[in-house]
Amino acid sequence: MHILVNRGWIAGGASRDRLPKVGTPEGVLTVEGIAMIPQGKPYQLAADATSGQVRQHLVPERIAAETQLAVQPIVLLQTSAADDGLVRDWPKPDAGVNTHLAYALQWYVMAFVIAAMWIGLNVSRVKQDIDSK
Repeated sequence: MHILVNRGWIAGGASRDRLPKVGTPEGVLTVEGIAMIPQGKPYQLAADATSGQVRQHLVPERIAAETQLAVQPIVLLQTSAADDGLVRDWPKPDAGVNTHLAYALQWYVMAFVIAAMWIGLNVSRVKQDIDSK
């Protein structure tokens, strides 16, 4: 079985015809990384062409079909250092907890405002009823 390793990325030049030079290690290497299952349908700007060296996403099934190799259904995001000029700044998975906390705060503030308005309007009404008697 083979595994795909996402070694990182490098800024492209003005044209995709001339890609930047990236050092490719030779021999046996030890690579450390984070194993992830690729998203089912990643956002794409255009259909991913099978020709060329530039790929939008590493899709194990597509690579296995092109190369006729047995490929694991995961991608390893390399975290170990290498002198190849690639950027390895992988964002951590986010469960969106901050969004939920913001919504909760919003609803509690709204409940407080409504309660304060109800109390304020009813106290002034009771005061007017007492003054009119």
